[in-house]
Amino acid sequence: MAISVQCPHCSHDYTVKDDAAGRKFKCKECGAVVEVPAAAGVADDEFGDLEVDFDADGTGDLPPLAGKKRRRRRTSDSTEYAGERLKAPAICLIVVAGLSIAFRIVDVGLVATGVAVFPQFGQGPNQANAGARQVGAIIGGVVGVAFNVVVLLGAIKMLKLDSLAMARTSAIISVIPCCSPCLILGIPFGIWALVVLNDPDVRDSFAA
Repeated sequence: MAISVQCPHCSHDYTVKDDAAGRKFKCKECGAVVEVPAAAGVADDEFGDLEVDFDADGTGDLPPLAGKKRRRRRTSDSTEYAGERLKAPAICLIVVAGLSIAFRIVDVGLVATGVAVFPQFGQGPNQANAGARQVGAIIGGVVGVAFNVVVLLGAIKMLKLDSLAMARTSAIISVIPCCSPCLILGIPFGIWALVVLNDPDVRDSFAA
């Protein structure tokens, strides 16, 4: 929508954009200050007394707005920024989760085959409960492997900026002592990942 305005001194006609309503500019012909009338439904703004030089078609350059919040990072810049910040904690989680999975699988295999037998499994008054204890150790090991697999997959998603939900799940599991990869070794890396994931620019870079 355009606004037609006429210089009150030399009667030269101008057509300006409606966002110039209420502003002033210098006439190209006589140099007089011309005020653009407010269009219907357009309220005065903080630039009402600002003198601006417009071209005849009203497309002159305007000064930048003061006090504007900084723009978000461009998509490409944000993705690169997020990738750099998440690379280290994600790789650390992948390493500790992978090691923990390997150790737990070996441990479950040794217990299941009877190679690794705790003294209380077959001696003294605990002999009757040896089978139950062995089954419990196997179940605990399998559950531990499952938790570590989730951490590993989530860390891979984190590294690829593929799934924010999986990345957060991986980091949260890592800070739980009984679920953390390699006992408590994964806790600092999980905390590190959560701090980085709390950055708005990092969150916005994930595909989902």
